[in-house]
Amino acid sequence: MAGRRVLFSAQKNEGPFILEWVAFHKVIGFTDIVVVSNDCADGSDVLLDALQDAGELRHIRQTVPDGVAPQKNAANLVMAAGLFGVGDWVIWLDLDEFLVPGPAYGTTPELIAALEAAEADALALNWCMIGSNEERGLPDRLISDRFTSALRFRAAPNEVVKTLFRFDSHVAALTIHRPAWRPEGKPPRVLSGAGKVLDQSFAFARHRNGSLPARVMLTGGRYAWGQINHYAIRTSGLYSLKRLRGDGSLPVTIKSGRYNAGPPANFCDYVRNDTSILRYETGTGQEIQRLLSGKPVAIAHQNCVAHVRARLAEIALARGEQAPPDRFRGPV
Repeated sequence: MAGRRVLFSAQKNEGPFILEWVAFHKVIGFTDIVVVSNDCADGSDVLLDALQDAGELRHIRQTVPDGVAPQKNAANLVMAAGLFGVGDWVIWLDLDEFLVPGPAYGTTPELIAALEAAEADALALNWCMIGSNEERGLPDRLISDRFTSALRFRAAPNEVVKTLFRFDSHVAALTIHRPAWRPEGKPPRVLSGAGKVLDQSFAFARHRNGSLPARVMLTGGRYAWGQINHYAIRTSGLYSLKRLRGDGSLPVTIKSGRYNAGPPANFCDYVRNDTSILRYETGTGQEIQRLLSGKPVAIAHQNCVAHVRARLAEIALARGEQAPPDRFRGPV
């Protein structure tokens, strides 16, 4: 018997996109959402508080110790608090990542039922990198026909996975891409997004730096069981803000080279059109409007949007450019 379906994240300054992310994952069937935040300047922590007060999710504000990565500290917090129970199905997604069930599975309950029928303990879903479509400003939605250009299948970034897994006593720790399983006991049965059983090296191998494997080659069937739409760029202006925010996988004192002067070159090779998420567009929009029906949520959301609009205008001014076009309609 399946337990809860739990979506977990750690975030900083993702304010304008929180409602869409929450709404979408509620539409596809997640029962619980847990978000840890730190050092927010855009009001996203206030919005998360409002959503918690409305009973929509659980929000934990963290104070990150010196020398510790925010994401690692967030993972340690939720594990120590015992927020996941035996039998829960859990996944850690960033606010720019959306779990899209495969064509045969419209919701997470359907997907998890298939996993349990296959006696699987986890499903490693590959990224489907989505491009910016040359958008510059603040879009009102990512789930729209303006964001359907996808990176070619065989590009290296699409090998990265996020893992939906069944929580039990064999889970020793959380990491951003997958859990760390204890080596003792029955090895986990992990499926790829194509439905193939992965070698045990995925569960237990370590790289030289001690990190766990987080890549699975895209093979036949590709996204048959599902995919993780990853809007890593969103728009050029928002990518600049991401660079200023920093990399949550590292302590704040360490400067990451992950976000360089522009998106990595291979992020620009968007040659496919992927519309798989659009079947949830209407339902997500309706759920957003439901969330906005609460005045504290609506006000906090509007404040986040206003903050990011101002920051984008500041960046454009510093570069001697015109302010980017603003497609954000906001609550109406």
